[in-house]
Amino acid sequence: DAASGLSVDLRFGTISIRAVLRALFSLKNSDTEPFVRQLIFRDFYAYLLFHIPTLERQNYKYSFNGIEDDEKYRAFCEARTGVPIVDAGVRELLETGQMHNRVRMVVASFFTKDLLLPWQWGERFFASYLLDYDSASNALSWQWSAGTGVDPQPYFRVFNPYLQSKKFDKDAHYIKKWLPELRDIEPKNIHNEAFLLSAYVKDYPKPNIVHKEAKARAISCYKKSLH
Repeated sequence: DAASGLSVDLRFGTISIRAVLRALFSLKNSDTEPFVRQLIFRDFYAYLLFHIPTLERQNYKYSFNGIEDDEKYRAFCEARTGVPIVDAGVRELLETGQMHNRVRMVVASFFTKDLLLPWQWGERFFASYLLDYDSASNALSWQWSAGTGVDPQPYFRVFNPYLQSKKFDKDAHYIKKWLPELRDIEPKNIHNEAFLLSAYVKDYPKPNIVHKEAKARAISCYKKSLH
């Protein structure tokens, strides 16, 4: 609930970025820097795409561009990866046209690193459902997650979806809201990959990858592309 909820308004211009900045700068004793930084990234990405239009579809860095796998892609799009925070995010997107910013980063990292799918596929999926879809922000954010953009996170940085969900959704309120199949599962088990891999959960699949193995595979693929 700490997100501003302004992304759709900013996307369609029903509020101006200057009005938002004025409101932020008028706040006293508040740490507004992280929010301002996101607004700066929004304009930065628009600037980049204007001057380098190929960024919308082509890597800026690295030749490695994922591995096409229709089965993994279909499971992702149907929120059936078996990784709760990822499936919850996709379910939220499918049902509302929105996805929390933190969850977008976790989902995109999982898509491009754990599943090793082409970031363009994820970008296209988001474009089909996001109410706040913006070509520059969407494409460049996916490139950031994939480690292929102008300002990417390092290719060897791979979010652990279980640690992320434990840190940002400790009591699994968000996950259980979008995945009622897990309502009777204890939060500590929802954040526990070993439990999910071994337990039977009615109407919910087991994880389709093991994070540690997927991470090692991703780093190996990127390293090879450097040569």
